[in-house]
Amino acid sequence: MSRDSTEAEGTMSREDVRAAIERGAAVVEQARAEGDPRREAKAHAEIAALHTMLGAFDEATAAMRAAVACGQAAWDADGELSREELRALGESPVKRSIPWARHRYGLARLLGRDPATRDEARALYDTVANLMRAYHGYEPSEALRTLYVQCYERSIELAVEEEDFAAASILAAIMAQELESWPEAKPALYAALRYRARFEQIVGTAKSNRFILEKAVAAQTRAVKVALEMRDVAATIRARLELQALHNLMGRHAEPIAFGKLIDLARAAGDEALVGDLLLERAATSIREGRLVIGESEAQEVRQRAMAGRDPTRYLLACMLIAEARERRDDRPGVIEILLTCKATLEAEVGLGVGEQVKQVLDSLVYRWGETAMREALVTYRQRMGAGHA
Repeated sequence: MSRDSTEAEGTMSREDVRAAIERGAAVVEQARAEGDPRREAKAHAEIAALHTMLGAFDEATAAMRAAVACGQAAWDADGELSREELRALGESPVKRSIPWARHRYGLARLLGRDPATRDEARALYDTVANLMRAYHGYEPSEALRTLYVQCYERSIELAVEEEDFAAASILAAIMAQELESWPEAKPALYAALRYRARFEQIVGTAKSNRFILEKAVAAQTRAVKVALEMRDVAATIRARLELQALHNLMGRHAEPIAFGKLIDLARAAGDEALVGDLLLERAATSIREGRLVIGESEAQEVRQRAMAGRDPTRYLLACMLIAEARERRDDRPGVIEILLTCKATLEAEVGLGVGEQVKQVLDSLVYRWGETAMREALVTYRQRMGAGHA
């Protein structure tokens, strides 16, 4: 990217951006006069980036189409050069193709914004990904792998936006299959396997199709192994938790999770967010398995930690687990107490909107318990509060 467009991304005013566009147009004319399609393509791409900053997406798309057209002209001209001639230029077919491929990728990003042009965007992503895969076979490079992965990730995003999770799972499966043969791409493979497991879980659950769910389990199991191969503690733990959740969904017991060991590993890795996730999952697992008193105590630990860390999401989830444990123990006044405490705390820390979510849960209790049981629970709750019970 040129200095002009780099500045535009930082501190340039709208007037400066427009001036940079005009300078870019002058570069286009000069490159065209000199018969230099590569330079012209680069200038068009930089103009597109500047238009994007201004929110002028139609103009940006037109500029990227021009960049792609110039890139195609350069591509065609390269076809007339022998390998020896390219080598004399210090180039190779792969190196010369990457800017052209990036222009097509950039055009696809712009076209993907509009549902009317998403099919064209998908076709461009597919074209670029196939080219990168072909070239990677005999001249592997980080640039090729990165662009290949980006094309599939953007295609998956389009499918998810359209809630076509079956298509998203197919794309993730294709991506993962290719990346299995690229040893340098294990982080991308790990991500692709988790994508596949997640989307197949959604599709399998919606269709009540156990075969699809088994494919999700297989993909997630492979993700755990890849994380171990990367020696990435946080990735391993997250994949392991997701695998456990899949087994739970299918109603079968998996190997018990050694939460204490995993929490120690996460702390050693300095990943406090993961520590919080593990503590929350440990409490949920205890409650799910019927160890209600232990589960409530573990959820209380998460609640206190979330309060100290001002983490409203985990605070809310911990309170809901406490409420679940108490309801399963028939401590209905205790359910009311924790939900009211949760509502008051979240309203004070976050705002009324979050408290309204808890109120809806409170309002639902009368339908689950019945009016008589609800009145009795309220009376007992008030008596406890009057006696100083916390």
